[in-house]
Amino acid sequence: MTVKLEIDPNISPSKSVNQKEYKLLSTSESVDGISKYSDHTIQIETTLSPEVQRQVQNFSLIFLTVQGSLNPFLVRAAHKHAEVSKQQFLGSTTVFTTEVLRICMCCAYLCFSHGSIKILSSELWNTFVNNKRETIKVCIPALIYVIQNNLYFFALKHVEATLFSITYQMRILTTALLSVVLLKRVFSLVQWAALFISLLGVILVTISSQQSRHLEASDDSEEKRKSQLIGLTTIFVMCWTSAFAGVYLERCYYLPFSVLTMFNDGAVIQEHGTIYYGWTWLVWTISISSAFSGILVAAVMKYADNIKKSYSNSISLGGTAFLSIAFGDTQFTFILFIGVGLVIASVFLYTTNPPLTSATSVDDYVDNFAIVSDSSSSDERESYVEEINVKLKVPKVRARIRSC
Repeated sequence: MTVKLEIDPNISPSKSVNQKEYKLLSTSESVDGISKYSDHTIQIETTLSPEVQRQVQNFSLIFLTVQGSLNPFLVRAAHKHAEVSKQQFLGSTTVFTTEVLRICMCCAYLCFSHGSIKILSSELWNTFVNNKRETIKVCIPALIYVIQNNLYFFALKHVEATLFSITYQMRILTTALLSVVLLKRVFSLVQWAALFISLLGVILVTISSQQSRHLEASDDSEEKRKSQLIGLTTIFVMCWTSAFAGVYLERCYYLPFSVLTMFNDGAVIQEHGTIYYGWTWLVWTISISSAFSGILVAAVMKYADNIKKSYSNSISLGGTAFLSIAFGDTQFTFILFIGVGLVIASVFLYTTNPPLTSATSVDDYVDNFAIVSDSSSSDERESYVEEINVKLKVPKVRARIRSC
């Protein structure tokens, strides 16, 4: 069963739950298997059994935790190998290959789900051609993520994996700031405290990295410091592009940079005659795992709660730090240990202490309604809907739950 919650976009945001008005009125059947919905729709599918959901959740979390720990380290190792072999691979071709693999995986899954290539083609046509407005909306964050993924490889060329992973957590702070300014979102006091704890942790890790640089007495230490500054600046840009994508910003300031990068890579491709120049088994591993993880992220967002997500993220950060220290990419210091610990603690605090008006409470009610509507009478469903309205404390607006 699919449960959809329709929201009236013409409501004053001053009386909202997580910037949208929610009023659950009644259920209605679809006509010929097709239902009309507004542009502002939340869709929650409940077709999987609880046991299958748990299996998907656990597998996705385990894979993403391992991949999150290994990926920064592997990218860093691939860059070092390229420097030694004098055959530098292009990050843009890695991003391109990853997206092609991801499209193939998605199409294969959809074809298997629909049972027919003809039905799949019809669905794709309806989604991308007949629904141009929604497609254009999705293109905005997609363009930002193209830039983001290219910057990912560029940053890890200049900074060690631990410094990258920890500093990149600043995207939580930038997303929060933009959400407050542009979306009028509300965060709890614990969340704000967690953000500043994260900032302190990032500062400590950066100080530890700088101290390690000063201990190096090599002639190229100054060049390495400049390289690290370039990497940190790139991560700072990534934090903001991630925030822009998160709040669906309608203007992308860094698009010219991305276009310029692609032109430069085109010259390199013409010189070597292939987009896979410098690729090794390590680069292929990164590309394939990134493509697979991009699909599993959706499963984690759908089935895993905030506590499990925070554990996964925390373990990933700790795993990256451990691998970097074990293989000599990062020097262990007490300041580094404290900084990593603060960032891990801040991630856990931030994700497990949402404000009382968070969207998760609304989603929980909608999930429960899906269960109630399957096994209850019409009067019982209406009674439960009224209970939701009282608990959410929202005014009466034009919105409804529909099941199909």
